[in-house]
Amino acid sequence: MSTEVVFFILSVAILFVTSISILVTTLATGSPPTPSGPSLRREIVAMIAFADPSEGVIYDLGSGWGGLAKAVARANPERSVIGIERSFIPWALAAVSNRLFGPGNLLFRRADFSQQDLTDAAVAICYLSGDTLRDLAPGLEQRLPPGCALISATFAWPGRKPVAKATAKDLFNSPVYLYRIALDESQ
Repeated sequence: MSTEVVFFILSVAILFVTSISILVTTLATGSPPTPSGPSLRREIVAMIAFADPSEGVIYDLGSGWGGLAKAVARANPERSVIGIERSFIPWALAAVSNRLFGPGNLLFRRADFSQQDLTDAAVAICYLSGDTLRDLAPGLEQRLPPGCALISATFAWPGRKPVAKATAKDLFNSPVYLYRIALDESQ
């Protein structure tokens, strides 16, 4: 068998395994690892500055391929930024890219963020569908500290009123919503 044929078969096998891995995780979580564009990233970085977190970690919940977490980390070099991704392939590529090219204040974890301790969060960012966000809301409210800023890209948190809203200058005029985790039960 020629080298070209072996290379082709190996490439197809890698593509197949990658696709199956992403598909299985997408079916399990309800959200595919969708990359964010530069305009949406800029609006999220601006929303973090608007939210004015004084201290604490910035989390990218469902960080996918890592582009958004990298943009946030570069814009906030004094802060720790942690991207949490459940799907192996996007997490692995983001982690390797970060190891090679930085920034140094960014860490990627392969985990289910709904099972993580997020009590040190000042800001949590998510790019999840409205249904997924609604389903995860009770757990997020328990895991995120009172006053934490939750920034949702593109999808509103069903049943919640945002503190602020911005619009990315992209093809879809993607909205960016800012919510606050309630300080007490009456909010």
